[in-house]
Amino acid sequence: MAFKIATYLDRIGLAQVPTTLDGLLALQQAQMRAIPYENFDVLLGDIPDLTEKSIWAN
Repeated sequence: MAFKIATYLDRIGLAQVPTTLDGLLALQQAQMRAIPYENFDVLLGDIPDLTEKSIWAN
C-alpha cells in the first residue's frame, strides 16, 4: 500500500502544509489531535507479533 499524502492530510484535517517551521508545528499538532496513537505498520499490512514472548520483550 502506497502512502497517499492527500489522504493523510485530509485525515488529520489539513489542506496543505507549508515547508516552514510553522508548517511542521501545525503538522505535528494536527497529527496528535487526529491520531493519538495508531500503529502505521498495521495499515501497511505488517501484522505485529502478538505472542506473549514478543509482547514482554524489551
